[in-house]
Amino acid sequence: MNSYYLTQLNQALTNHLAHNSSAPRIAIIGVGNELNGDDSAGVLVSRRISQSIQNSKFIYNVEGSISPENYTAPIRRFEPDWIWLIDAADFNQKPGAVRILPLDQVNGVSNFTHGLPLNVLAEFLQKETNSVIFLFGIQPMNIEPFTSISKIVKLVVDDLASTLIVWLKKYIIH
Repeated sequence: MNSYYLTQLNQALTNHLAHNSSAPRIAIIGVGNELNGDDSAGVLVSRRISQSIQNSKFIYNVEGSISPENYTAPIRRFEPDWIWLIDAADFNQKPGAVRILPLDQVNGVSNFTHGLPLNVLAEFLQKETNSVIFLFGIQPMNIEPFTSISKIVKLVVDDLASTLIVWLKKYIIH
């Protein structure tokens, strides 16, 4: 399951290191509404990462929740090379599927249970920071208000967070 996005991250890292002398600085933004079932997935991945990896000179991690635009100033000050947006997104796959989605598809896939549409936020951050944007989309099963996260998406959140933590520790903050 993880090979798809790990392959993309590894290729992006190879490309980055071909033009830069150090690992990329990565801002991680978990997006979503914890009161709406699987829409909490992005926030939960970000939280898991922050429990294992403290912000460092290479990692800046925020739980953007339903207002990720509130963190644009500190993200700009961090001067990231990459920005990871992690959110529940409907891209017509089985619940729990994870993809790094192209930005031109963001407008049609995000659940928009937060204030600013992710495509607008991504475009703004890309222009302001000149960063490479990665949107990690997690296919939800249920985003009904006042529901809990589904079992399948909870398992995927745990797997994605663990996989990203291992990857970050191996290649970025070693």
